[in-house]
Order: sequence, then structure tokens, then C-alpha cells
Amino acid sequence: AGLQLELLSINCTSVSDSSEIFRR
Repeated sequence: AGLQLELLSINCTSVSDSSEIFRR
């Protein structure tokens, strides 16, 4: 479960970074 949570966290930050780049 810990590993899955970590991957989910990384995925969320990755999506957020992508959205910021897309907005620019």
C-alpha cells in the first residue's frame, strides 16, 4: 500500500506539472 500511495503521489505531481506547462 505504501508503494502504491507513493506512485499515486508522484503521478499527481507529474499531472500538476504538466498542467502548469500546458497553461503557459
